[in-house]
Amino acid sequence: MLDNTLLVYTSDSANRQHSHGENWPFVLLGNLGGRLLTNRFVTYPMKESKYENTGFRIGTGAPANPSINALYTTILHAIGAPREHFNLIGPNREDPVQKGPLKELLA
Repeated sequence: MLDNTLLVYTSDSANRQHSHGENWPFVLLGNLGGRLLTNRFVTYPMKESKYENTGFRIGTGAPANPSINALYTTILHAIGAPREHFNLIGPNREDPVQKGPLKELLA
């Protein structure tokens, strides 16, 4: 069933009870007919997993991290409806880190 499907699980992103609202895990199940890479655990920042000496709180992403908007843009590319960006305004519209797609998720 998941060969041509994508299920997206996420936390209740509007609830900041247990976090600062900056670390939102997503689980993607399925590969949309081979358009998404599977059997992977991806975390951002891709090349930096330690936050010591960065000035960021534990669990807080660096400013260069892709946004949730980039994930949504990636999903749009995978379903065959590519967009330059998803829900970005102002200078963020042209920020390649923010607008996606996330190349490490696309097959």
